[in-house]
Amino acid sequence: WRFLASLAPLHAVEALLRHEIEYFKNLFYDTQTYTWRRANGDTGTHTYLLRRGVFDAEKFGKLYPKHLYKCAKLSNLELWSISAKDAILTGMALGRQGKTMYVDPKPSTALFKVRQR
Repeated sequence: WRFLASLAPLHAVEALLRHEIEYFKNLFYDTQTYTWRRANGDTGTHTYLLRRGVFDAEKFGKLYPKHLYKCAKLSNLELWSISAKDAILTGMALGRQGKTMYVDPKPSTALFKVRQR
């Protein structure tokens, strides 16, 4: 089996944990805002967090329980999926244990202590 190395919900993990764990807070350094326009003329803005760091999602994926995955094969194409909810909740539980997909900045035990709100 393989891990979904391009699994977008993984980035929700650090965004959510940044409020309680210093390591994840340090991954973000600024925000970026852009303006959008729909075909009907409606406009708006969206702001997102800018993140730094190097990660190895495949290595991190080995920590995920295999039973959470659905696997299939279509001809010579192998398919894998996992629910976004399971991916995020499992990632957050691992993050609270000091396990992350990030390899740089190097994870430090001291930075994984849960902050009191």
